Order: sequence, then C-alpha cells, then structure tokens
Amino acid sequence: MQSKSSHIVILTPGFAADESDESCLICLQYYISTLKKVAPEKQISIITFEYPFKRKSYTWNGIPVFAMGGKGKYFIWKILTWIRVMRCFKQLNQQKKVTSIQSFWLRECSLIGLLLSKFYRVNFIATLQGQDSQKGNWYLKFFGFFKMRVVSNSQFNADAYYESTGKKCEKIIPFGVDYESLYGVWPLKKQDRSIDIIGIGSLLLVKNFKLFIEIVAELKEVLPDIKVLLIGGGPQEIMLQQKIISLGLAQNIEMKGFVESRMEVMKYLNDSKILLHTSSHEGQCFAFMEAYAYGLELVAFDVGYIPNSNKSHVCAGKEEMVATLKKLLAGNLSCEVEKIESMKESATLFNALLV
Repeated sequence: MQSKSSHIVILTPGFAADESDESCLICLQYYISTLKKVAPEKQISIITFEYPFKRKSYTWNGIPVFAMGGKGKYFIWKILTWIRVMRCFKQLNQQKKVTSIQSFWLRECSLIGLLLSKFYRVNFIATLQGQDSQKGNWYLKFFGFFKMRVVSNSQFNADAYYESTGKKCEKIIPFGVDYESLYGVWPLKKQDRSIDIIGIGSLLLVKNFKLFIEIVAELKEVLPDIKVLLIGGGPQEIMLQQKIISLGLAQNIEMKGFVESRMEVMKYLNDSKILLHTSSHEGQCFAFMEAYAYGLELVAFDVGYIPNSNKSHVCAGKEEMVATLKKLLAGNLSCEVEKIESMKESATLFNALLV
C-alpha cells in the first residue's frame, strides 16, 4: 500500500557523484539538503540526465539518486537518455506515487518534466537558472505551446525570460546562503585579509574576465601592490594568462585555475575584501551569496540576483567599476556581515509550491 505523503522527483542535468563531491552544482546540493530538513515528511528522489557519467543508483545524504549517464551526447543518444529517465520515473511512481516534479534549467530536464507531468497529471515546477532564459535556447519555442509554472532565481532572469517568450515567471525565489555549512568550516575572518579583489567563475566569454583584467590594470596605476586572485578554469584560460603578462600584471594577479573543493573557495573568499564580477549575464551567481556571507563588498553589473545591501555596488560600465573600486580600496573596509536570505528561507518558499 502506497503512502499518501508527498513524493518529489527532481530532474537535473547533473548532481554530486557522492557525498564528497563539492564540484557539481553545490548550490543545488545545498538546496536539496535544506529542503529535506524543511520538509522531512516529504520523500525526495533525484534523477540526473548527464552527470555522473556512469549509469548507477546511489544514496546521497539519505536521498536516492538515479544517474542516467547521458554524458552530454546528442541526437539518438540523448533520446535514449530521455527514455531511461521516463522508465526510471515510472518505477519511482509505482513504488510511491509522485506528487510533484521540479526541473532545473529550461532545457531537456524541463521538457521531459513537462511531458511526465502531463501524462501522470502531477504538479510541475520548472526552475529557470541562467542563460536558459535567452532566445538562443531553442527549447523555449517548444514550451511556448504549453502552459507551465516557471520560477526564476532572479528578477533579471525573469525579465530576460519575458523578453524571450512574452511569458511571466510565477515567482522569484533566489537561492539563499547556507550559513551553518560555511561557518562550520571557515569561521568569519574580520581583519587581516590579504586579497584585495577576488574573481570567481568559469573562464567563458560571457563572464568577461578580459574586462576584469583591464580593470585591474587601471587600478594598478594608483595601487601598484594590489593583490588579485582569479579562480576558475575554462577555454579562455590561456588567452587571459597572456593578457595578464602583456599588461605587466603577473605580480598582481594570481590565476588559481579550477578549484575542485568548494570549501577551499570559501577559504579564499574569507581572505578577500571585494568580489569583482564582470559577467554580462547571470541567472543567479551563487558566489555573490557566499561573498556576502563572508562580508565582502560586491562590485558587479546589474545581472542576476543582487541583494539590497550596503555592500552591493551595481555599476553601469567599466569607468564606474574602476571609480567604485578605487573608492572602496582607499577606505577602511569593514568585513562585517549583512545578513541576506538563507537557504532555509528559499527551501521554505519552494516547499510551498511542491505538494
């Protein structure tokens, strides 16, 4: 006999391969673990499409995960992955009736989630995450034929979605900070921070780290000993290294590359004064939230979710960014924390939508 309690199935491109995997969608890991704490009476099952790359079933912090091992393949292989997802969902539904589906990114996970919700007549929430809100996402054309509930992680992303589709998001729910997890590893450091500016993100064109380096070059003219750390890996890494050398910044900017341990990234944030973010598009940059948790100033363009805080500095262009950074670095920066949304608050809001 099946239990009448809620059963939520989460569809995601990837998830942690085990409980020690901090490199895969750490924000999603925080969210799901917090949702479990907020609603312990609800059963949660996770189906991943692409990662882990090997097909397997395992348990993550008491939550069952079913990896389809799609590996990002296209054409017929992708369709096979979708069929596996549907079969897995059918089995889960037979074991305990699914009451809600939550998908992440308005791409294949939301496509399959929508189809499953129609066939099994269950509640469905599609979660808008980043560049999936833009017109270049061809899945949006398919979704235009259906009425569906979409939740965005920022007003910026909701506006981009509306511009692309003419449809409004039902709610804006940013992912908050898991203060307990962060401070449990690295207690807040309030003084003697050695890194003036930190940058975090994949080294992609949209992240605009070329501009980041050009800004540091201008700052060096008045602050010759400025210390900057850049964390992230990606296709632009070699180009950015060459640019650092050509601008004479080898002694000022350290490129750390991809840092697998999220807690190691937190260590660097805890030793930094300012997070500089030059990206031209974000759904929600989770590094923003972690930076606030460690008392950093944030200097960024008007992208993603930026909390209303005295430590938020939204700039219109390069010149304003340079001026803002000069002013901040010339002053006596406080590393006191201004509390923003917690992940518990975020999970509570989502829980209200997941029957």
